[in-house]
Parts: sequence; structure tokens; C-alpha cells
Amino acid sequence: MNTSQGSTITYFVGGHYEVTGSVITKYYYAGSQRIAMRTNGTLNYLLGDHLGSTSLTTDALGIVISEMRYKAWGETRYASGTSPTKYQYTGQYSYTADFGLHFYNARWYDSSLSRFAQADTIVPPGVQGYDRYAYVNNSPVNYTDPTGHRCADGDEDIWGFCNYTPPQTSTSPPTPSPASTTAWVFVCGIYYACTGAQNTSSSTFDVPAYSGWEEEIESRPSNTAIFVPTTNPVDNYQVLEYAAEVERAIANSDADEINLICHSRGGQVCIHLATVLKDPRIAVMFLLDPSVRDTSPDEHPAFDNASDYVNLVNNPNIQSVLIVTSPVFNPHPDPIANPPDYTFTFSGQDDHNEMVYRLDVLYTILNHVAK
Repeated sequence: MNTSQGSTITYFVGGHYEVTGSVITKYYYAGSQRIAMRTNGTLNYLLGDHLGSTSLTTDALGIVISEMRYKAWGETRYASGTSPTKYQYTGQYSYTADFGLHFYNARWYDSSLSRFAQADTIVPPGVQGYDRYAYVNNSPVNYTDPTGHRCADGDEDIWGFCNYTPPQTSTSPPTPSPASTTAWVFVCGIYYACTGAQNTSSSTFDVPAYSGWEEEIESRPSNTAIFVPTTNPVDNYQVLEYAAEVERAIANSDADEINLICHSRGGQVCIHLATVLKDPRIAVMFLLDPSVRDTSPDEHPAFDNASDYVNLVNNPNIQSVLIVTSPVFNPHPDPIANPPDYTFTFSGQDDHNEMVYRLDVLYTILNHVAK
């Protein structure tokens, strides 16, 4: 290639060699970055910025002989000394001192207008591509245009469209997210060992309490049953001891969600826990004929279950579901003012205890969560 300005003709061999009259200039590269030049034997080093623009020029000893700084779109905002090269903004050849344009191989760029002087003959993708005079998708501090046809980032992205990546169709199936897990924590009342299938039987019934409940829960994917053993929480001190055991069982569970099934005095335990527990995984407390009062005269000074019950009902983070038997089990004057969510009537002989032997109570609980 050759260019002519008046009577002076410059011959170029790519970007590596040029001859102007008797002046021969050679350029040296590290990869795609121009780093040095030699003019008739005189060596200079070229230091560039993140866009490849020539910013500093030094002699062979590293002494700065010229400095150039640029505005965002390529105009010179500061110059010191005389630069020995015309490869300046983004490493492109500058004719701004001659007629105000930069040579970008396929076309000319006008830094004073921040636009190309000619339309691109290739229409790139993306909304910005419809403006065929736009320079690097109007993002000059991030991209360059090595050819005049495509903009690229500093890594010369293979698509050549300023970080644009064509849509790709995945041939592999999406990776399923792991299923969430649910733990069902059983908090039992007096006279039940609360150990699942080995629960003690009532004199009224021939099978253990909660018979079949554990099997039914764990037959459902990602559901586990946890029975917290108890030794008859008769007074408030024992209720608080049992509450501490339940709290430990919950903390040791790695389930994503936790629901509690609390029967009789176990309901009293759960009502107290709703006030002190801060575990965000607790979703629902099912209270089965709960006892809701202090067990006088063995009152614990920090125990107020009636107030705790009111706090549970008003707790926005834990849903409480009240399940009772009819006639309503009421061994104490328990202050339950709100109506129950579900009511069961069985044989009438021992409905309060019978409810933990009945799978239809469990199905009601499971269906409530599934709604």
C-alpha cells in the first residue's frame, strides 16, 4: 500500500514496515500489540493503554521523549514532545494533523464527530448494528475496531461484535435443582415415649401411638419423620426441658423446611418454642388438642404459655393449625378463643388420645400442607 501527500509518497508493508523517501521505519510486536519501532537505526519503545493507543514513547534507554493522552472518542487532549509514530489512538494510523481523520483499514474514522466517515459495508448484529456509522457500538472506552468492520474487546473476542454472543442451543438436558426436603418433628404428650413405632400403647387401643404415621410420611419423596423422645412433661420445668430437646433436634436437622406435630402437653411445648425459636425453616405448627396454660402449682417464673399462644397466633412467620376433638378436650380452662381449623369426632370414649392413633388425622395434616 502507498499513500501520497503532495510530493511525498509513503509505502507500507502491512503494519510492520514503511518507507517515506529515504526514511525506513520498522515496527516490532508482542502478539498483536505494537511495542517498539526503529527509524533509520534509531530505536524507540511504544507504551500503550488498555485500548492499544500509543501513550508514551521512550528512547532506547527508557527516557520518555513524548506523551499523548486521548479523549474518550480519540481526540488528543494532551501532547508533550514529538511522537515519532502516527500509530496513535487505538493503535490506528492518524491523519488528524493532515485532514482530521484516522485510518481504520476498511474506512475512515472522524474522532471529532465520534463516528465513522463511511457506512460499514457489513451490518453487525444487535440493535447498535443498525447504525452503520456508529463507532464500536458507542462504547469507545471498552472496545476497539481493528479492521473497520468489527469491534472487539481487548481479547479480540472471536465473535467480533463488542461482547455479543449469538444465541446458543444447548444439547444437554438442564441440570435439575435438588428437591427441597421437609422434616416432620413429633412433639408428644404425657404417657407417650415418642419414639415412632415403639410408642407405648394406650389401654384403650391395641397398637402403638402414631402407628403408620412415620411410614406414611417417609413414603413421600424428600420427607422425613423425627420423633423427639420425652419422659412425661408434667410440670413447667419438665416442659422446658422437653422444649430444649426439641430445639436440639430441629437444629440438628438439615431439612429445608420443618413442620411440627404437637399433641396435648407437646402442644404446650411447641407454643413455648414458637416464642423462643428463630429458625426460619419452621413453616407450620400443628397443635392437636394442645394444653395451653401453666401447670400450677409448679410454675416456672419465666413461663407464660397463655401469652405464648397469643404470640404464636399472631406470628407472621409460623402458621399455626389448631386441630381438636369434639367434644373439645378441655382438661384445663385453656384460653383458646380462636375457632379450630379442623375438628374430629371419634368413638367418644377417649377422643383426645385416639387422635394420635388415626391416620385420617395425619392425612388432614398432609393435605393442609399440600394446598
